[in-house]
Amino acid sequence: MNTYVQAAVVFKQSEDKELAVLSGLAKMGSIRALDHSIRNRFAYLETSASEEVRKEFVHWREVARKGMAIEAEWGPGALLDLSHPVYVELREKGLMNPRHVRNAETYASAQQSVSSSSLSPTS
Repeated sequence: MNTYVQAAVVFKQSEDKELAVLSGLAKMGSIRALDHSIRNRFAYLETSASEEVRKEFVHWREVARKGMAIEAEWGPGALLDLSHPVYVELREKGLMNPRHVRNAETYASAQQSVSSSSLSPTS
């Protein structure tokens, strides 16, 4: 394998790892960290040589945009997945912002109510 091909493979693996970071942040509901990472640390992915990488980056940027809109309405931390092991541990240690926890619980409860009411028969 020539040096150019080796470099391209290594770079693609690096991009894949960075996309995995974005995915992880989204799964945790860490929307502000996702948005910050997209705008700053990983912004270069938007111009990747790989169309697949560019498409996935655009997807995560859209997830961040929608998430930030939700958190603008419901408050910081509203989308946090409080059942995620990282947040469970942080809560146990008293290291989470109580306001963020409240916002996440309130948003989750509201979403559960909407889901439950949409399952109720209407007569």
